[in-house]
Amino acid sequence: MRSCKLLMLGMLGLGFAGVAQAADVLETMRADPNLTTFIGLVDKSGVASQFAGPQTITVLAPTNGAFDMVGPSQMRGLDGNQERLRAFVLGHVLPGERTAIFGTEHTTATAKTLAGSTIEVEATGMGAGTIDNHGRVVQMNIRADNGIIHKVDHPIGMR
Repeated sequence: MRSCKLLMLGMLGLGFAGVAQAADVLETMRADPNLTTFIGLVDKSGVASQFAGPQTITVLAPTNGAFDMVGPSQMRGLDGNQERLRAFVLGHVLPGERTAIFGTEHTTATAKTLAGSTIEVEATGMGAGTIDNHGRVVQMNIRADNGIIHKVDHPIGMR
């Protein structure tokens, strides 16, 4: 049980930095054709500099398919509302480098996003986990110069 909690803490902020790559988080996400919808929202939100700066971050990046699963009205709710869009994008970003390691026991923990919101990460006890009781990490620990990217199958805050 104790080792599983330690593993979950890696996701929430005690992960260790890996070998530096040739691109920052923003460049790494731009190079991934499966993250174009999220990158478009990052660009529209005006917060792209927070993905490319010297600070270390972790991004829970929804895939293009993740956005296909939410209703068009939810996506339209981001159009024309810069404050909401900014909060939505930064709600997918955690300060620091947080590797995703899901153990074999059931545990939960919380983390604060750059938007100021709190998300819950739950290890299901089967080597996987959920974010805010809904989304799952589908590809984890994609390293960049200034952090880590985890691809998720559902946008955080959209049901």
